[in-house]
Amino acid sequence: MKIRSVFSSFLVLFVTIQLYSQDRLLELIPKDASFVVTAVLENKLSWKSASELSFTEEALQFAAQSLKINDAKFLIDLVRNPNSKGISMPNECFAFGESADESKFINIILPISDVSLFKNEMSTYFGPAFNNSIIAKGQQLCYIHNAKTALSWNKDFVIFTYLFNFGSEINEEIENDERLSLETYLDKINSLSPSNSIANMSQFTTWKSNLRDAGVWVDYKEILRLNIANELGRGEMPVLVRNLSDFMLNLYGDIYMASDISFEKGGIFSDTYIYADKDLLELSKAATSNRANKKMLKYIDGQKTGLYMTMATSPKGVYEGLKKFLGEKSGPLKSTVADLFGILEIFIDEKDAFNFLKGDLLYALNGLKTVERVVTDYEYDSETDEYIQIDKKTKEQIPLLSVGFSYGNKEQMLKFMRIYERAGFLKKIKSNLFLLSIPTLNETIYVKMDKGLMVLSNDEQRMLENKKYRPLSKKHSKFLKTDFQTLYVNTTAIADVIIGSNPPNDMKQVLKNLKDGLGDIELHSLRPKKSDKYFTMKFKLDLKNKEENALKQLFDFTERIYMKTLKGI
Repeated sequence: MKIRSVFSSFLVLFVTIQLYSQDRLLELIPKDASFVVTAVLENKLSWKSASELSFTEEALQFAAQSLKINDAKFLIDLVRNPNSKGISMPNECFAFGESADESKFINIILPISDVSLFKNEMSTYFGPAFNNSIIAKGQQLCYIHNAKTALSWNKDFVIFTYLFNFGSEINEEIENDERLSLETYLDKINSLSPSNSIANMSQFTTWKSNLRDAGVWVDYKEILRLNIANELGRGEMPVLVRNLSDFMLNLYGDIYMASDISFEKGGIFSDTYIYADKDLLELSKAATSNRANKKMLKYIDGQKTGLYMTMATSPKGVYEGLKKFLGEKSGPLKSTVADLFGILEIFIDEKDAFNFLKGDLLYALNGLKTVERVVTDYEYDSETDEYIQIDKKTKEQIPLLSVGFSYGNKEQMLKFMRIYERAGFLKKIKSNLFLLSIPTLNETIYVKMDKGLMVLSNDEQRMLENKKYRPLSKKHSKFLKTDFQTLYVNTTAIADVIIGSNPPNDMKQVLKNLKDGLGDIELHSLRPKKSDKYFTMKFKLDLKNKEENALKQLFDFTERIYMKTLKGI
């Protein structure tokens, strides 16, 4: 139910945010917004057809319930026919979120086409309390519906505001505090000066000018701060820990993440940019200067691999980049930081330490293999009136996995191998091949030293018999050159892996639909170049239908899955 509610809320936000390009609306969004969402989708999907789908209607009903809107029909009519409520259906509008103390606010901005009609419709729905409770906030009129929701409007636009707090109990005292927090927040957004709006942030406006179908702008440092607070717990977090976390975050400077998305015929494409201060960029460039070992591609099955991930960092680059970064950011403590690194270097040989592990990694899911298991069962013997233990042999399919990483000096690595061998965890089979034995693991794992590449795998044919996989296409070699991290998913192969593990029938139906509609998925984190002023990540999802745009296919697919497998759950 919780997942369904979150999905419903996201869908409503997505459907409501049909965007409306008026630069002055950006002046209503503060620079310190946690996120800004925008989209221009009308040319890719009919608004009328999207709003009339079955799963859309149910999502709106769930949203009405979570927003404490008693009549779901009011929200459905507002979304399907906003003009009937005095609101324009724009080409572009904006949603943004902010944090204030422990409260989080989501705002949706929409243009008003007829302010008298809008006011009358709100009065009809909310009743006499609406006209009697309108308050002025600067140039705006406001109505606070309850401790969670409020409206702010003038003759040109309306801002819908929703307050939410995770895990807070509901009682009269908390509701009063939330209402006060909501009213204080309305004072802030309705007194925002243009100079403090996101319209005056050059990075945002440059990104937005190149926006495709939809996008989201995120204050990434604020998200990190919220994550730390949620992980440690605001109430229980010691003051020292809180101050230390804030100090570390402040070292990073400003960090913004901006993603856009394009729904094309036959595919979904997205570019993500992370804007950071120069010092953090230099640290990241040093940390990602290595390339992954090209031998890793030998351990990826070009036909059966469901997914693989490669990444490469530079241990030396991380150390030297961090040393420089902290030295430049530590201010009056610069000499102390330099001395701490100097003491550390007394005890380590930098050359050997950074050459031991190269900093790259491979993870690959190479299909399935059939194994025979012995399962213990008990059967009742009526003659002895006892249960008799019976061992039965069964066959099951398990994933074929490979994990690899590069090392430097072979003799240094063999020292570790000999220690594990003497402890009984490794058994030498050949000069470069070992059998890994872990008492709690009922699986045969091989460890292979392949001239600078260490590989762990349960693929007996590949490791013991040296069977070669079908090679990947040449583009995968290029990924090792351009990316510091690559995630590649073969949807058909990974669906077969999951289906082979015998999931519930509903899951099988979803996976079969995915196989029919989806092609490969790619996520590339590009290695930043010296001249780059931001980090770049690229996402690509191929669709097998090349005739319709991806947004329409996405809505059709969701409707099909909802009608066949999810309705009524």
